[in-house]
Amino acid sequence: MSAVAPSHPSGPPSARYTPDDVLAMSDRIVELVDGRLVEKTLGAGASWIATTIGRLLYPVSEAKGLGFVMIESFVQAFPKDPNRIRRPDVLFATANHFPNGVIPEKTLRFVPEFIVEVQSPNDEVDQVEARIDDYLDHGAKLVWLVLPGRRSVRVHRADGTIQRFRENDRITGETVLPEFSVLVKDFLPATTAAPA
Repeated sequence: MSAVAPSHPSGPPSARYTPDDVLAMSDRIVELVDGRLVEKTLGAGASWIATTIGRLLYPVSEAKGLGFVMIESFVQAFPKDPNRIRRPDVLFATANHFPNGVIPEKTLRFVPEFIVEVQSPNDEVDQVEARIDDYLDHGAKLVWLVLPGRRSVRVHRADGTIQRFRENDRITGETVLPEFSVLVKDFLPATTAAPA
């Protein structure tokens, strides 16, 4: 569900887009990087994983008033490129970002503390890594990269450490959401179809 299917950004080669252009596109899921549109692929498997992670996060976070869980929300909070917009597959942002519990209508103007990206088959490694770097360089404390094909998660932390969790490993929200704890396989689809 993350990153880009084509090897190049969308739109005509010379076209430059603004955040307002991206926010007005209701029929496409794109990010804005260096004035260019970058398509995000939405495979069914990756979408299911992201939705399942969001569902698992909810009772530990939002239901307890700790913050908000969102899927495919716009994040525009990159000082080196104020027009850059990213769309994490799943995010958790602590309640202190939302005075009186009010969620912005269009764009988050901060990078949330906890972000999840789910790798799709067409994702390009450089683009996924650039996305993770953007998040960590601008305030994320924890970024999960879910690798469905490897049935694992690569956890990137603000301190620069990276750790791999396999499907039978327990993974947590660490210091961001310490009460959140699941097995990796809890949000991965079954490897074989159940008998009919």
